[in-house]
Amino acid sequence: MPKKPENIPDALVSSITKAESSVILLLFVSIIASGCIDQDNSLPQPETLSDAQKESFTAVDQGIFLNNPDEFTDRNILIRGKVSWISYEGGKTALIINLHNYDREPVAVYYQGRLPGEYRGTDVAVYGIAKGRNTIKNTNTGEDIVVPQIFAVQVNPSWIDEPVSSNPDIKIIAESKSLATGETWDMGSGYTLLVNAVDEKASPKQAWISLEREGKKLDDKVMTEGEIYTYRNMVSFRVSSIYEEKLVLSNVRIAS
Repeated sequence: MPKKPENIPDALVSSITKAESSVILLLFVSIIASGCIDQDNSLPQPETLSDAQKESFTAVDQGIFLNNPDEFTDRNILIRGKVSWISYEGGKTALIINLHNYDREPVAVYYQGRLPGEYRGTDVAVYGIAKGRNTIKNTNTGEDIVVPQIFAVQVNPSWIDEPVSSNPDIKIIAESKSLATGETWDMGSGYTLLVNAVDEKASPKQAWISLEREGKKLDDKVMTEGEIYTYRNMVSFRVSSIYEEKLVLSNVRIAS
């Protein structure tokens, strides 16, 4: 553990744990939703969210969400994946989303309105409200499977193109990266990133990180969950989630 700078909150000093990571292939299945969400006037209606409104939608760790979607019921969440199936019936669009890097069951997404059929096969970001689980049918096997379901407030295609830097030389090196407290990541081009500590009790959750290049410290900063980090248009990433002494980053970019 490096010496803590004076401006870092004491609550961020945590014990170091070993990193846990897994690489899982995407599951591509063709399935059809056998149910839908009942009309609920208390749910937000589909709309175009402002940047300020999007801040209420937390980018969740997708592995944790798949393991226990009930933990997120009625929460505003953001997930990312690929649309494998889309249908429109009775004023509602139903989508099947395969989450990136997970070969588990997909997610059923319902949107109160019509989304273009061209969304099929597209990478999307889903801003929505988690609603527990639903039963869908795998048309390849005829079996019913229970999957997480979401009421979508907004579905944005091509989320990978999310602008995070004006530097034309900056390139994406990882769509997702999980780091444990105390872990150092060699990002390439001489850059290393260290997760000094996390504070999961803070609201929003916080992480204390350090950026170095060729052994020289460039930056020390406390980041909050959902925040985008940039360093002089040379390094950029989003802090997607903080959980179990781990930090999950998305859209990690560096300039060579």
